[in-house]
Amino acid sequence: MSSTILNQYGSPIADTTKMIRASDMRSQGLQWTPQLDRDFDELFNATDWRSTLTQSRIVFSNFPVPRAAAIQKATYAVGQAWLPEFRGENAKWGERHLVPFLSNWCKMHDMRGECYDLTTNLFLDSLAVDRDGDVFAHHVIDDNGYPKIQRIDAHNIGQRYTDNKVISEGAYAGYRICKGVVLDKYNKAIAYKVLGSTPEDDRIYPSSVLYPCFNPEWHQQGRGIPAFASVIPELRKSKTSETWELMAQLVTSAHAIVEYNDTGTTGDFTGMNNTTIDDGLAVSSYSGGMVRHFKANSGNKIEMVSSNRPSASWDDFQDRVQRMATSTVDWSFEMAWKPDQLNGVSVRMVQNKCRRAVAKRQADLKKFAMRQAQWAVAVGIQNGYLQAPTRPSDWNKFDFSMPPQLSIDDGRDQKADEADFKYGRKTLSQLLAKDGRTLREHINESVNEYVLADKIIKEAEAVNKIEIDRRYIMMLTPNEQPIPTEEPQNQNDED
Repeated sequence: MSSTILNQYGSPIADTTKMIRASDMRSQGLQWTPQLDRDFDELFNATDWRSTLTQSRIVFSNFPVPRAAAIQKATYAVGQAWLPEFRGENAKWGERHLVPFLSNWCKMHDMRGECYDLTTNLFLDSLAVDRDGDVFAHHVIDDNGYPKIQRIDAHNIGQRYTDNKVISEGAYAGYRICKGVVLDKYNKAIAYKVLGSTPEDDRIYPSSVLYPCFNPEWHQQGRGIPAFASVIPELRKSKTSETWELMAQLVTSAHAIVEYNDTGTTGDFTGMNNTTIDDGLAVSSYSGGMVRHFKANSGNKIEMVSSNRPSASWDDFQDRVQRMATSTVDWSFEMAWKPDQLNGVSVRMVQNKCRRAVAKRQADLKKFAMRQAQWAVAVGIQNGYLQAPTRPSDWNKFDFSMPPQLSIDDGRDQKADEADFKYGRKTLSQLLAKDGRTLREHINESVNEYVLADKIIKEAEAVNKIEIDRRYIMMLTPNEQPIPTEEPQNQNDED
């Protein structure tokens, strides 16, 4: 007869085999974890979202390194470009009507005035996506029928009193609303609620005229998550440590010299303001520092107070936290804080990483801007601000120019571009795009430059009665030959 070992409840003890060890709740040394097998809106409710938004704004406002990373990313993504370019068939209509209309609209499209032009707003949009998680654009037609855009910050989209509820009245009655997003049965955002000063001022706008710009991380996500969310606790602890370390350095720097003597008195130090403290310790102040005199068993000595604070390990820990913070916005720590740590190989790695981050952000911003611009063109044609195209399909055939590509080593990149163009791996259009220019713009500038130079040369020839060799104006090579004036004679010609 075999005996069985029982537990405290009288049940046989049996070994269990876990296919995935993470599901073993009895592992020693691990903290208890909650069950997270729920919808995203339940795991990250409105209270959590607003708390995270607040903390992220504190991080952006008070932590220089992650703030610099977000600003650098926005600067390289937007720059001073985003000029409209026509890409349709009817170039005459595009250059004479569409491009001037869009150029003017980009300058005055915002309800707040010309200070907030398109590039300024896109720069702020990029910061808002990293700092707040999302930003919203609202289509507005002013009193003159001109298309305008109103930017709405993340905290203005929401709901009152509860995290999740069903709308009871109005055009969206019966639909679920979560964090200000009205959702249909497929979890699709069909409208957004804008909070006013009072509940009576709240308004719900359809997603056709009010829509967000954000980077989703979950399939069921209706609102953006601040990029700094995952590193907020570490940054707050880092700031506390930095404050205490600064206090310690101030205390240390307040003491300059320590004297050890047999009596514990100040002695005769001229030029010092001597003071005796009640506990018998004599303290003398000199030049803003403190000279402390302590009684020793034997012998006298004077020591300079030295400090190695902050220590290298403390500094490395702070860098580690800042590196984590910059990584949350998909940026390189060395670009924002310590570029001196880069070498030849790491420079290219950092450059490629930042280029990919800039390209991703530009794609998001372009989709956001194109939706606004296409709506503006449609309204402009409808209300008489823009002449309708002769080819109906040309009305939305336009794009925006991009800023020059981020480059840490311009000389190396230029040599690589020359080789790529020489061997046909890249076209001139691709190389010009890296500089934020288009092929049409480049050709127009080159032709205009040649026409201007030829006009000036001919005027000078007429005035001075001489012939000017064009090579004096421009030579592409040191031994450039003059342009032949007539066809060369064939040396093999029998005549």
